[in-house]
Amino acid sequence: MVRTRLIGAAGLAVALGCGHAAAQLGIGAADRERAKDPPAERDDAGGPPPTPSLRERPGRRIERANGVEFLRLPVTQPGPVVDLPDDNLFIDPSFEIYDRYEEGRVWWNFAERGSTVWHDFEIRDDRALSGERSAYTPLDSDTQGGTRAIQGVVQEVDAADGVPRYLSGWYRVENWQRGCKAQYLQIVVIVWDFQEQIRGQRWPNIQIAATMAGVEEPPLRIGNRKFTIAGPAEPVEDEWVFFEFDLHELFDFNWGIIPKKYGYLRVFYEVRYDDHTGFGPASKADVWFDDLYIGDTSRLPAIAPGD
Repeated sequence: MVRTRLIGAAGLAVALGCGHAAAQLGIGAADRERAKDPPAERDDAGGPPPTPSLRERPGRRIERANGVEFLRLPVTQPGPVVDLPDDNLFIDPSFEIYDRYEEGRVWWNFAERGSTVWHDFEIRDDRALSGERSAYTPLDSDTQGGTRAIQGVVQEVDAADGVPRYLSGWYRVENWQRGCKAQYLQIVVIVWDFQEQIRGQRWPNIQIAATMAGVEEPPLRIGNRKFTIAGPAEPVEDEWVFFEFDLHELFDFNWGIIPKKYGYLRVFYEVRYDDHTGFGPASKADVWFDDLYIGDTSRLPAIAPGD
């Protein structure tokens, strides 16, 4: 096993691999340096160049596509992954306690609330990283139809002391068939009833999204959602893949704040497509999620300098 240091101060890591082997994506600390120079001229694409305050550092790149600035994370070498920490704020993180529609269940999605874009998931025992069950979230434009379809699991978290630092978990992809450009896996964290002020912003909630596989630029333009692009353009298949995001880094980098005053967090683990035309190949994937975590413990152990 090759051990590697996370780039920077354990900024954001997404680990790809099987078992306890993982490939990591990292950024450095997300402190911002205010630009002192006057605004630069617009670039050839019609938008302004990347904001000078988002300073380039080893291990990350600031890029622009379709007028949207975003953070891209590189892949480094395999490293260790540890088990679920005890301070997990998710209930039933491995889908072992509740059946899909059992009273008291905590995992849900908008299919059960009447959405025509979201589609129902299952809790199954055919694939599991640990225990006996996991969440099965199939994607299939032949049966789900429409230009957009979303599959995934959602849980609301009461984190009264502020946004927890780490969000992590495992996914597994089989039978991936690309039917459109915007077909991908991602996590989304929404801070609801946001009560702090961000200059120039007046949103009832703020959001961060980080892709895990499938796209190389932000797939959507949503005013209060900021994207980070991580993971490969095509997902690793037939293996359990680990990922971890430092939420403090993502909120600080994208919004300039680590939220502390809000109502609650809504966390999404998704596989989806957004621009299927109905022509050409169908968008298909069998995807499972398991051993999900949100809390203040990294599941990628710190590596001493010099290791």
